[in-house]
Amino acid sequence: MANQLFIRRRALCVLYALVILVSSRADDGFQQYNRFTVCGNSAIEVQDLSIVCDSPGAYYYGSNKYRNSADCQGGDKVKISIQFYLQEALEGDAYVTIEAKGYGSVSSHVLHQAESLCSISSLKSLEKQSCGSIGLYSIQEQFSWSDKNDEYEYSFTPKLVVGFASNANKQVYDLGGANTNSCSGDTFTNWTKGLQKSAANTIKTFFATFGILLGAIFGVLVVGWCLMRQANAKPKEFIVQEPTDENEYHKMAMMGDQMNNLVDI
Repeated sequence: MANQLFIRRRALCVLYALVILVSSRADDGFQQYNRFTVCGNSAIEVQDLSIVCDSPGAYYYGSNKYRNSADCQGGDKVKISIQFYLQEALEGDAYVTIEAKGYGSVSSHVLHQAESLCSISSLKSLEKQSCGSIGLYSIQEQFSWSDKNDEYEYSFTPKLVVGFASNANKQVYDLGGANTNSCSGDTFTNWTKGLQKSAANTIKTFFATFGILLGAIFGVLVVGWCLMRQANAKPKEFIVQEPTDENEYHKMAMMGDQMNNLVDI
């Protein structure tokens, strides 16, 4: 009985550990902005933007810790993601400016200031095209906010400003941009793609999380059932085989006599 109780407790401990592991992995999704303004009628169209924060020590469980939050505080670790489509091949270079806007005493952070697009190490061609060719691109980077230097407690939702210019000295983003007043033409709001992507991520996370969880539960139940069956199994009784013919009977009788003689000696 004690053995069965130990097995059940061990199976429950394994199941609890698996639930914690799957739940923590499910929180690792990358949250996307659903709404941002985009420079219209431009060679480069920004299709997706994201800026999220992790609090210091967020990967250790504790109070007031968060990951992938749209709201940030001073000292947080920041992850930015930009996805844009080059609608026509560039005749020359494109110069990129990327700035994350801070709030209060938390300073804004400039990741790139009029920097050549093709020289950015984090630039990825998502359709295996050469830099400057038509296609989809992405930039993903990380940095940390400065610590706030005032006595007030506050959080803020940062804005990511992106601009593309044909000349490093231009003050206007004639090639495209997002969340900026320096577009060369009109702007429009891009939020539909963000909502679709968010919904797709939610469905994917749901099936991945609960599929793994159900598989883990089934595996633990099978292991527990096998262990309990093994613990309850009775040892097989030793069966003496009866002699099948007269010769075997005489052989066993002779072996018995020899064992008696050894005992007498």
